[in-house]
Amino acid sequence: MAVYTSAGSSSTGEAEAELLFREELLVETTVIGVQGTAPFTLLVGESGVGSSSVLAATGRRLEAAGCRVLRLTASKQDRRTPYGALYRLLSEVDRSAPPDQERAALLGLVAKLSRGTSPESLRVAVEQVALSIRNVVRHLLPVAVLVDEAQWLDHGTASVLEPLARRIAGARFALVMAARADPIAGALEPVWNRLSAQGLLRTLPIRPFSKTQSEQFIAQVIGAKPNVHLIDELHGITRGRPAMLLAAIAAYREAGALVVVDHHAYLLRKLGSELPVDGTELLAPVRAAGEASWSVAKAMSLLAPLGPGVVELISPVVGRTEDEVRGSLAELVQHRLLAADETGWRFRVPLIATALERALGPYEHRKFAAAAVTAIWGGTAHVADPTYLPDRMADAGALVDTRRAGEELMAHAGSRLMDPDVDVARWLRAVAERVDDPVLRTEALRRHVLACLVRNDLPEVRRSSELLVRHHADELSPQILPGTVLAYLMVLAATGDRAELRRIAQGEQPVPGGPAQRIVAQAYATGWLGNWLSGRRLLDERTAELAAAEPVLVQQADIYRSGAAVMRGETAELHRFGAALAEVPPEPEARTQWVEAVQHQVNLLLALGEVRAARQVLRRTGIPEDRLPLTDRFLLHHARGEWRGAMDIARRCMSSPVHAVRPFGWATMHVHAAQVQIDSGMLSRARKLIEIGKDGPFGYLFQFTEALVRHALGELRAAHEHLRAAMHAADAAELAFGIEVVLAELAHRAHVSGGTAEAATVLNRLERVAGRLGTGRAELALLLTRARLDSDESAARAAVALCRERGEPYEMAVTLGKLASRGYRPSELLPEAYKLAGELDALLLRARLRHVMRQNGVPVPDRSATTSENERLLAVLVAEGLTNRQLATVFATTEKSVEGRLTRMFARIGYRSRVELAAAMLTGEFGG
Repeated sequence: MAVYTSAGSSSTGEAEAELLFREELLVETTVIGVQGTAPFTLLVGESGVGSSSVLAATGRRLEAAGCRVLRLTASKQDRRTPYGALYRLLSEVDRSAPPDQERAALLGLVAKLSRGTSPESLRVAVEQVALSIRNVVRHLLPVAVLVDEAQWLDHGTASVLEPLARRIAGARFALVMAARADPIAGALEPVWNRLSAQGLLRTLPIRPFSKTQSEQFIAQVIGAKPNVHLIDELHGITRGRPAMLLAAIAAYREAGALVVVDHHAYLLRKLGSELPVDGTELLAPVRAAGEASWSVAKAMSLLAPLGPGVVELISPVVGRTEDEVRGSLAELVQHRLLAADETGWRFRVPLIATALERALGPYEHRKFAAAAVTAIWGGTAHVADPTYLPDRMADAGALVDTRRAGEELMAHAGSRLMDPDVDVARWLRAVAERVDDPVLRTEALRRHVLACLVRNDLPEVRRSSELLVRHHADELSPQILPGTVLAYLMVLAATGDRAELRRIAQGEQPVPGGPAQRIVAQAYATGWLGNWLSGRRLLDERTAELAAAEPVLVQQADIYRSGAAVMRGETAELHRFGAALAEVPPEPEARTQWVEAVQHQVNLLLALGEVRAARQVLRRTGIPEDRLPLTDRFLLHHARGEWRGAMDIARRCMSSPVHAVRPFGWATMHVHAAQVQIDSGMLSRARKLIEIGKDGPFGYLFQFTEALVRHALGELRAAHEHLRAAMHAADAAELAFGIEVVLAELAHRAHVSGGTAEAATVLNRLERVAGRLGTGRAELALLLTRARLDSDESAARAAVALCRERGEPYEMAVTLGKLASRGYRPSELLPEAYKLAGELDALLLRARLRHVMRQNGVPVPDRSATTSENERLLAVLVAEGLTNRQLATVFATTEKSVEGRLTRMFARIGYRSRVELAAAMLTGEFGG
């Protein structure tokens, strides 16, 4: 089953993103030969802040302006080679520019300097080199020299800078250097200070991003608006350093834990130490601190939380004295990798710690973790973080007491099982893999399935549920096995393994348990293959075998039957099913199953539009709304008119295919979400939702939503055909769920297009469907259709009363608007509908209502707000890719008028093209 997610492919480019908020710096660094401006510039920032990117952009801009650019990246080797960096740079000078003899003489002089001489001779020689460089450079002007990693420049090269700056001041020459703010750069501090004091050098700090800046950076890199949890995680682990943000984004994408849904980016789960970050570049500053500091830094990636006593702990495991460890820690603090206070040490940038932990070898990792566990168990170390000890026990493996570790991990997991931000699954996996006790191992696997579901980790859900079903079924009680088998079937459906589902459905791959278990499993497997009614027939044919089954299996069969009945447009079985849930069972295991049954009842009620009944069930049973599946939480938010919150839930739900196995909630959520997008003017985005939603059993409902898109674009004949196709598809599938809204719209479209006979036939069918369903939504659809087709005032009056009684803002706005457009109490109903649509921020719906208000002579309130709203809608529709002709249809005006509106809008908002506007709306930079 398809799911509307991706890792994001619409980014505007990482190189451009790294230069966000650096424009002021670039203005400074690209100044060359201006009187009163220092000829030398030093960019200083900590590792990862993007100094190299600023330097590279400086070079590109200078070259574009006709300046010759020479580039040098200094290295550790340069520090050990006097004048080596200078020699390398001069060797790169184009031979065709200065006279060859001047260039050769200069290189010879630099080579001679590098061999050493007396102090006085050295001073003279340096002045001579500076003069020679000026003579060579004058043939190249304008010229800029860019030096990256300038902290590695040798003292000899640096000594030439001062006399060179004096001799070249005023010429069209610039030297721009980028250096890391760490002790290595400090060795050249006296040179920089002297140059600054003489006005020959200006220092420009490059700072990390603020959280708000990180948000915009992430949006530009991903090409989507990031969710607040994604922003918190990425900014938190990188401290706003652009290069590290890029590394973290790449790692989360690689792990499949960062997804983009409907132009919004979400984090499926935090990965912590499991984040597959590439440490090649990130760890260069750590390696530069020296071998001793490197080994201590790796140990600290696991042991830093243990506080001041970590020195005594690290010493034996890294094979260094305590004094050596303290020296290395001081070195790491100097290099600004660690921060120290009275409680111990911490990594200044958490992502560095993650990269270091991933750099550990397997045994090294276990050894450090075992040292931590032993210290905490022995009482010599204490950690405030409640997840630290279980993390280390999971890492330590057989190097600690596996029985004790297993029992403690199970206890820790029990208290954090539903927390998506804690990787409880890793703890439980460690128990399942290492303990000998079969009972403990089986329970660990059971909990592991649940923990992985909480964290949206479907591959791990599949692995553990398959282990339980295929290898540990005998260790599961008859009350627990059915739920385990159902979880296994569910993850097969969610991951699209139709071959295995088919084998189970056909009995070729029987599941463990007795005949009743196999019947229920075959029915569900058949349903998830798309044949829900065939699964129902299987259950009906084998009723006798199910009668004496375990209560949990009987309940699973009843859940299936009631769902299949609703698919056919019948609700009597659902009501019987709900009535049987009136009493709360006292046994814990039975209560868990009861809660699942109540959730199913609520799911069907919400899908049928019976929101009040669903809320009554929740109040009666005491089940909180946040215990419901995301699809149902979306429907509740939508019914309350909380569109922003509803759409956030919908996008999070769409980000994981595990939710797609709930056919009613999945389809209904997509239909409603598409309607939200349509009435907000986001027609292209609505169509993307339609493409995904139609993949399930209720594809005909998405013919209906496509008809709504066509109608919005003025394609009335195509809209009519889609409605007819929806009805025929439902008939072919023998399904009637949701068909009442299709029939209501089809009857109206047939009526306005002159198809009186078709309208009457469809209305007659709608009457039968509404009678069989007995739901408020079906009754409202029938009343509204009678009022629109027959100008039936009593039906219109009843429709108004019913929609107000149901109290759903969107349903009310649409119903009142449709009745008023047919001439029923327009002066009363249109302002009410218009106000409701405004509270929803339904821009396109409001625009349509304004048109109807003008047709009926009803005043539109607040003219200035209307103008602003029309411009917002225009921007949205332009970003959605509508042509001028389509825009004219939406606004009920001419193409010439649209052209004028577009000209005025682009002049006001500052974007030069539709593409720029679309990109800005994509990332949330422009919201209208």
